Formats: sequence, C-alpha cells, structure tokens
Amino acid sequence: MGILFTIQSCGKNCEGWAEEFRLLEYRFKIEKKDESGRDTIISGTNQKGENETFRWVGFKDVYSAADIGDTLIKNQGELGVQIAKADTLLRFTYDCGGRVIN
Repeated sequence: MGILFTIQSCGKNCEGWAEEFRLLEYRFKIEKKDESGRDTIISGTNQKGENETFRWVGFKDVYSAADIGDTLIKNQGELGVQIAKADTLLRFTYDCGGRVIN
C-alpha cells in the first residue's frame, strides 16, 4: 500500500531549491528525530553502517509521519521522499508555494 503526501518547501526560488534537493540521496533506518527552528532533522544509519542526517526546511509532513525504525528514502535525481514502514510505503511530493514540482 502506498500513500501520497505533499512536501511544503519554503523560499522564493522554488526551482533553485528543487534542483539543490534533487541532487541529494538518502536511504537509512531512522534512529532519531529532532526539530530546530524551521528545520526538520531525521537521522540514522545506512546499509553501510554510516550515519546520515536528513535536514531540510519545511518537511513537517515527513517528520510527522516518520517513526523510529522506519526507513527514509530519497533517490538522487528525484524530488520525492519516501518513508518505508513495516507494511506501508508513504510517498511525499515536493511542493513549493502550492505548486508541485517534479
């Protein structure tokens, strides 16, 4: 089962933020969640045993849906973020100022 959400991103330059975000890649088991001002911070360990941290402004939906033990997935070249749970894959699209960017 998959569920689609929209990621709210802040900033005036939607395309610039989108291109920066498109370059990132994450795949790790979530071990810790934190918030710092407008930033959402999700961290954990990838399959190689390395620590990774997903820190970005405006990802409150991803932060709220993510639980310790889930897997955060962000493929390079894509704007969407996924949270893999035991029985569900949650998909979040990239939204900038009410406009979904693919």
